Amino acid sequence: MTAKHSLSFFFILAALGTLPGQTQEKKIELLPVKYTELKAEVLKHRGKVVVVDFWAGT
Repeated sequence: MTAKHSLSFFFILAALGTLPGQTQEKKIELLPVKYTELKAEVLKHRGKVVVVDFWAGT
């Protein structure tokens, strides 16, 4: 394969890698809970990624 063909092949692969694919819309569930309920809610989602945001207010 010549250098010209190699370079062309590289650019074709690079262009294919930038094409937008089908994205799967995942539902994000926001669930406000009291601190006393937090442990139970986290344990319900065992094995999944859980993001907990603590917000203190008066």
